[in-house]
Amino acid sequence: MKRLNQRTSTLLVLFALSAVGAPSIGSWLGAGQARARLAGDPAHPDAVETGTHWAALSDFPTLQGLGYQFVITTVHAHDRSEWGKTFDQAQRARLQLIVGLWPPPYALRDGSWTISPDGRAFLSYAASRAELVKGIFVYNEPYWVSPFTGKGDYCGALSAAQLRELRTAIRGVWPEAKIFHDLGRPSTWAPGGPMPRDHPCVGDKYADAEGVADLVGVWYYPFDIGIYRKAYAVGELRREIAYVRTKMKAEPIVAAQAFRCIRCGEATRFPTSQELEDWNCTTRSLGPYGISWYPWRQSSYDDYLANHPEMWSATKSTVCP
Repeated sequence: MKRLNQRTSTLLVLFALSAVGAPSIGSWLGAGQARARLAGDPAHPDAVETGTHWAALSDFPTLQGLGYQFVITTVHAHDRSEWGKTFDQAQRARLQLIVGLWPPPYALRDGSWTISPDGRAFLSYAASRAELVKGIFVYNEPYWVSPFTGKGDYCGALSAAQLRELRTAIRGVWPEAKIFHDLGRPSTWAPGGPMPRDHPCVGDKYADAEGVADLVGVWYYPFDIGIYRKAYAVGELRREIAYVRTKMKAEPIVAAQAFRCIRCGEATRFPTSQELEDWNCTTRSLGPYGISWYPWRQSSYDDYLANHPEMWSATKSTVCP
C-alpha cells in the first residue's frame, strides 16, 4: 500500500492496497548469505543513489548530512511561493527533486489530455531550474488507482497508451522532462502476469509499456509481524527491476520499506536497525537507479523513518561493504 502525502493532514489521500498479495514466506538471512544468493556482480553501494519520500523542508539539511541525493515530494498547485521555497531549500541542501503538483494538474477528456494553467506554469518553472529536477512526479499507482476518483480498478485504471500520451503532453510543455510514476509491481499487469490472468478485463492494456515513464517507482515491503520476507522480496524486486529496464526502457527507483502500518495488510511492523541495514545493502546490490526510503514522514502511518534518528545511519551507502 502506498499513501500519498500531500503535505497537510487535510489533503492526505489514501490509495488502495496493491492488488497482488505476497505469500507469507521467507525468513531472516544474513547480509553475506543474501549477497551470495544474488546472481551476477552486485552494484557498488555508492553507485546507487539514495532518497526518500515526503520529507519536510526542515529535513533537507539532515538528508544532506546523511549523503542522500534526492527527495520525492509534491507542492500545492496554487501556492507558487511554496514552489520557490522547495526548490531553494533543495539547492541549499544539494538535493535533487522528484516533484509534482497536488492536486495533479492533468485531465483526460474525450481521450485527450489537457494540463491546467497552474500545471503548465509549474512545468515551465521546473524547466527553469532543471538542474534541481530529477523527475516530474505525475501519479501514484495509476495502473491500479484512478487519479480522478481515487478508486482501485482491477481492470486497470489508466492504460499504458493513455500514460504514454500524458508523457507526450507534458513534454509538449517541457521537452526534456523526465516523467516519474510510482507503479509498484508493473510486471504483474503485463500479459501472462497475475492481473490479466485473474482479471481478463485487463486485456492487453499493458502489453506495450515502453514510453510510459522515464523513472518508475517499484517496491516490495518485506517486514511484517514475525517475518522478514527477504528471499522472496529479492526475487520480486529482481523481476520488477528487469521489467522496468527491458520492457519499459526506464530506470527503476526502489521504495524501500521504512514504515509501519497496522491497518494496511502489509508492512505491519517497523524493521530493526539490523534488518534495515541488511535490507539497505541487499537492495543496493541489485543495482537499481535509486533507493527511496519510504517514507521519511507520513502522519497516516503508525510509524516512519523520521521517528528513528538512531536508525538513519543504517540507510546510508557507507554502511555496506
